[in-house]
Amino acid sequence: MTITECFEDDPQLRENLNNLWINLAKMDTFVSLRNPTPEQIEEGARECENWCKVFPSYFPTTNLTPKMVSLSLVFPTIIREGGSLVKKN
Repeated sequence: MTITECFEDDPQLRENLNNLWINLAKMDTFVSLRNPTPEQIEEGARECENWCKVFPSYFPTTNLTPKMVSLSLVFPTIIREGGSLVKKN
């Protein structure tokens, strides 16, 4: 059983949560890259930015947390300037 199966009685909520989970999984995949290509860097930054675009539309009565704001507004800048969130040796 997946966590979103708990929301079988609310298919829209389940779809929204699945979409947010997919977004987080894409960001996690990017963070694990040691030497991302320029295309991967841009994709990673865009996935981070998407959080602040998607979350409020799915949950309009819920506030963004400081971590969500950092994820969507600070991380993309760091990614684009440094190429990664992983320290390179």
